[in-house]
Amino acid sequence: MRTGFLAARDTGRIAAAYYLRHETVAAAFGRTLHKHMGEADVLAAVCAAHEFAQVRVRAGEEKELAQLLRSACCCDVRGGATESTAGKCSVLLQAWVSRARIEDFGLAADAAYVAQNAARVVRALFESAVSRRWAGAACAALSLSRAMERRMWPFESALRQFDARAGAPPDSVLRRLEGMHALDAERLRDMSAAELGALVRQPRLGAVLHRLVRQVPRLAVRVVRVAPVTRSVLHVALEVTPAFEWSEQAHGAQAESFWLWVEDDAHEDILHVEHVVVRRRTLHEPLALEFTVPAGDGRVLPPQLWVRMQPDRWIGGDSLVDVPLRHVRLPAADLASAEHTDLLDLQPLPVSALRDPTLEAICRARFTHFNPVQTQVFHTLYHTAANAL
Repeated sequence: MRTGFLAARDTGRIAAAYYLRHETVAAAFGRTLHKHMGEADVLAAVCAAHEFAQVRVRAGEEKELAQLLRSACCCDVRGGATESTAGKCSVLLQAWVSRARIEDFGLAADAAYVAQNAARVVRALFESAVSRRWAGAACAALSLSRAMERRMWPFESALRQFDARAGAPPDSVLRRLEGMHALDAERLRDMSAAELGALVRQPRLGAVLHRLVRQVPRLAVRVVRVAPVTRSVLHVALEVTPAFEWSEQAHGAQAESFWLWVEDDAHEDILHVEHVVVRRRTLHEPLALEFTVPAGDGRVLPPQLWVRMQPDRWIGGDSLVDVPLRHVRLPAADLASAEHTDLLDLQPLPVSALRDPTLEAICRARFTHFNPVQTQVFHTLYHTAANAL
């Protein structure tokens, strides 16, 4: 039904914020974007953007593009490296991330142009996936965005993000760490300086590695409470604490931002999302988050939910925490037909049971004893956080 009112939609707002052409929105947001995208799918969608329509395969570039395809590309190149504009952009963008040397001056200029514009296109895809509550597509888009910004792949050592000012270790040490595929940033963080030095066979570097792995931004989350509001809504309380050491050379003097969202049991849908900003002056102060999330169909709860935390700009600080729901008891399916609680014959409780002079003074202005219903529910409501539905 036509109402005559106009309202901005998320797709239009995101496209305007990142200055995307309408052809890109129609192609990438309308036909290419889907729920189960991986990094290769996101890369193909970015390279198909209309912003790169003027990037053509010129004569004489085929040989170097084929060489870059073999040596610098980690994702599939769809459409061929020399047969289409999207294929050439994919090769150049992956070469940019891999820090590959490009000999041809025209190709080097094209690579810089593609990398500069692809950064805003992939950010727009990420925000669009978040607005549509697609967990897998959002993770893939954010991962590719950070790879382009840091010019390194997610499977490389997180210590490659530190430059010489922050005391980055030699490249030979980083390659040795990358050769140990089972040792991700989380496991390195649990090792002592002596263990890290022995791991890379350079004991003098143990203290440096120990300091750097603790400077990779990450968040620690503790589940404080999960309680039902209704049969289809859960109230979740979290305590979020920054779990890294601040370095002005690595993090600057302002803030680091993170994405925190709650996923369903199948890691498909985002139930709630928060953009968390950690400032240097509040680094050691925990942050309390409270929100509500849908609880499925209201009949049976899933076994757990998942809280995913990801730095906005850094690689290697991702973490995933489960929120078990087996202890949560939902209210009765039909409260109207549910059996009522019997009202017990209890002695009325005096207001002195509050054990708070301020509250007692407020109550005594109106009454001296609680009524029968208040007396019966007083202990549950006043002394516990249990669900009273």
